[in-house]
Amino acid sequence: MTQLEILKQYNDGDMKPSKAYVQLRAIKSELEDIIKQVEEGLVDEITRMGNEDLIVDGYKISHMKGRESLDYKASDVYNQYSNYLKEVQEKLKQATKLKVDIVDPETGEVYEPLPTKYGAGFIKMERARMEVV
Repeated sequence: MTQLEILKQYNDGDMKPSKAYVQLRAIKSELEDIIKQVEEGLVDEITRMGNEDLIVDGYKISHMKGRESLDYKASDVYNQYSNYLKEVQEKLKQATKLKVDIVDPETGEVYEPLPTKYGAGFIKMERARMEVV
């Protein structure tokens, strides 16, 4: 069944949202796998063309390099502060879990419980295990 057929059945009330969602996600997953395979050949095609633009069916296709970033973990100074930050985070987690202030006896630093925040919600889909009775 195509995505348009699924959408039509859903819009006509002949398919539950959950069924439509599962079927569309399966199609999306299959397409993403296929696109990844084709992209490998596409990168080769673009590379062989050099600096020319690749235009197909009115679309300009370019291979963009990944974002450049610094390798901070190569720095001893960075790693020292990173480890300290991890220790601070652990103390803050503990203070939050216990809902009390924690005072570091060596430094006198006070770690107060933190407010909790949540990211955007999402729909999770995974294979259900079928139990045989």
